[in-house]
Amino acid sequence: MNQVRVQEALEGAIFFLERRQLPSGEIPLYRLRLGGNDQWEYDETMSGTAIAAISLTSVSHPTAVTVRQRALGFLCREMLVPGAWKFWSQDHPNAYWADADVDDTVLASLALERAHPHIAMGSNLELLLENIDERGRFKTWLRSADSHNDVDPVVNANAVAYVGPKRDTTIVCSWLNRLVFNEEGIVSHYYVQSEAFFYALSRAFRRGVSQLNESRERAICQLAGLRKPDGSYGDVLATAYVLCALRNYQAAEGDETTEVVDWLLEQQTADGSWPLIKACAGPEPPNQPSVWWGSAELTTALVVEALCRRF
Repeated sequence: MNQVRVQEALEGAIFFLERRQLPSGEIPLYRLRLGGNDQWEYDETMSGTAIAAISLTSVSHPTAVTVRQRALGFLCREMLVPGAWKFWSQDHPNAYWADADVDDTVLASLALERAHPHIAMGSNLELLLENIDERGRFKTWLRSADSHNDVDPVVNANAVAYVGPKRDTTIVCSWLNRLVFNEEGIVSHYYVQSEAFFYALSRAFRRGVSQLNESRERAICQLAGLRKPDGSYGDVLATAYVLCALRNYQAAEGDETTEVVDWLLEQQTADGSWPLIKACAGPEPPNQPSVWWGSAELTTALVVEALCRRF
């Protein structure tokens, strides 16, 4: 692995994110509608910003630090009391009627837990822990108990990453471990790539949620089975998810990792970015997905995390 080449790629990616970050601090996402003539349109969200801010946490490059600080400022302005977030930002026409949700709340909280006093004190933990179903799993939407809701494996893995180091999440972890062992299928309604589940689960493991050690070896084996002959794990986003997961599990070493990194470097474009790929989907079930979100900025931030995790 040519570390000079990696560092050059990282610098190009970081400067791309700096150029593309909006004046508000938002890292943009774009929306593709079913039947919309394959036109991606900017959509005011906070999800891309939260994910990118998490990905840039361990990046020490001064420009990356600035991008992340501006992103955290945006997330702070979007926070609802006592520490909840919606998918759409407050400037979006849908923000008024949309409910806050667990996924965006825990992602923003993971980004802000060392930067906002209310999140550092866990002011939203009870809100999240009260939002569970009869099996003890986190429900997706922060709604009244008698309102329609759903349960998603990636949302629960993200929730455990935030809540697990602070409160008991044994029941949820048991369910997530069973998913890894294929006792139940891993199907996310909101995340397009199945690899996103292992990315989220491994992050919870890395953050010290010891109950997930039970499924670590099985998860690593499943990820190994996803490897393609060219050294990737599918598209760029899936490959970034897997490389991040393997590094979170401390299982990314040797020639195979070098091949993955080399493949990712080959996919980088001249402007420093990696391509827009469908990452998230909606609306909520039982509706079938008919709208997707993603951005080159989101993909690029996740690749930066994958490349930086060992440096």
